[in-house]
Amino acid sequence: MSRRTAALLIVVLLILACCFSLALGLNVRQPTFLQQAQFSGSDLTRPAVADVRNRLTTQVRARDITVTDGTSQGCRIQGSSLVVPEDVTCRFGIPADVNQTRQLNLAVAAPTLSVESLLEQELSVSVDKQLVQGQRPYPYDIYRNENAAIARLSLHSCTVAKDPVGEGTAVPKAACTLKIGR
Repeated sequence: MSRRTAALLIVVLLILACCFSLALGLNVRQPTFLQQAQFSGSDLTRPAVADVRNRLTTQVRARDITVTDGTSQGCRIQGSSLVVPEDVTCRFGIPADVNQTRQLNLAVAAPTLSVESLLEQELSVSVDKQLVQGQRPYPYDIYRNENAAIARLSLHSCTVAKDPVGEGTAVPKAACTLKIGR
């Protein structure tokens, strides 16, 4: 018998021995780190898991969004940002995809301090969230929908950092800016 055949026979016998010992439960122990590993729902919200999910989910882009209410009051899409004037409620429409869930990531951009948001979708729980400057972009899931229903995103209660102004100086109305994307 050649060396090559003998080596192949030994490998096959080792594999068979491992399979039989697993089947019979003969002194096969699970590594300690696997015995201690437990899964909980909160694991899905960990930053590392969220980052992987964000990279695998199709992103909603600015061109997919339309202003449905508030255009005359200054609500607009500017480049890859949503612009919301102070003291105005802006409503944006995001069409659902018939084949896949997509994700809209929004982050507050300076000089915006905070803005309130509400995402409403057909057959889904509404998401009410305060977006604050300095936080990671918040991922809104736009769930797939066979009817391609429009998800409604309302943005209001915009707070902008104020520059000190001399007395009697007219202050132009400020606007909040929210960046779209990761």
